[in-house]
Amino acid sequence: MDLASLLASLSGYSYALYFGFVDPSIFLFGLLIPTILAASFFAKSSVALIFLASCLIVALPESIRFFGLPSIYVGPLSQLIYAMIL
Repeated sequence: MDLASLLASLSGYSYALYFGFVDPSIFLFGLLIPTILAASFFAKSSVALIFLASCLIVALPESIRFFGLPSIYVGPLSQLIYAMIL
């Protein structure tokens, strides 16, 4: 838990340092779904498994872009994949 708190604080610090401020409108609901998915399934696993699962959670919806679908279908289809995983 201490490592997660450290990494979260470092990422928040680097975000604020890069952009100069933290605006709540940048954190949309669509970005919250993969975070909840990773946290709910892999909360008590090893660090390597959490890293691998996080890479897979990001890679699955991103692979949809290579199918040549129009951009209006990519977002809803990725959310459908997240819902099926949950």
